[in-house]
Amino acid sequence: MYEKDQGFFILSQIFNLEILRLKLSVEIIYVLLFEREREREREREREREREREREGERERGEERRGEERRGEERRGEERRGDGEGERQRQRERERGGERERGRERERDRERERERERERERESIDYSSGT
Repeated sequence: MYEKDQGFFILSQIFNLEILRLKLSVEIIYVLLFEREREREREREREREREREREGERERGEERRGEERRGEERRGEERRGDGEGERQRQRERERGGERERGRERERDRERERERERERERESIDYSSGT
């Protein structure tokens, strides 16, 4: 009987060890699954971080482009302003030239009138016989 009890004891120990082995296997599987899930979560977090960085880069790029566009607009306005100023100066020069030509024409007319008066005086002088 003792041997029988000892056989059962040994078998129960074997079963207990087998059960422990299975429990450990299950635990190992859980740990591996847990680790895999943690790794996936870390990867998702890294991807979110990269996306935030890309979004930040996009925003900074848009800000930079906006600043460049505003700078170009300012420079364009300045250039247009310079161009407008140059056009204004050109118009003033032209007007000044026109004014000068107008004055010249007026002087020419005045000289012509003076000559006419002079001729009239001469013709009056000739007709009166003096």
